[in-house]
Amino acid sequence: MIAADCAELIRRFGLTLDDGKHRGLIMGGDGCPDIRDATSFKPQHAWADGPYREVYTSNTELAVFTYCEGDLTLEICSTRELYDALILSCKRFYL
Repeated sequence: MIAADCAELIRRFGLTLDDGKHRGLIMGGDGCPDIRDATSFKPQHAWADGPYREVYTSNTELAVFTYCEGDLTLEICSTRELYDALILSCKRFYL
């Protein structure tokens, strides 16, 4: 089951969920969307790259929402272990 904040992002931006382990589907767009009202998502400022990339994580939803040069990606993990591995992968890649 998809939690409320993730379901709202999927609805708002027209994302369609892949049936893989924890991946969302990418959607193109102009500029990073404002997701401040999705309260469980917190910006990861150290992972950002000016106007080109913004990354938000939700420990509650076990999800990562990324804007990168016009593409939106929502990754939803089915377990805490997968989420922790995704966060570690993000830290290694972005830092």
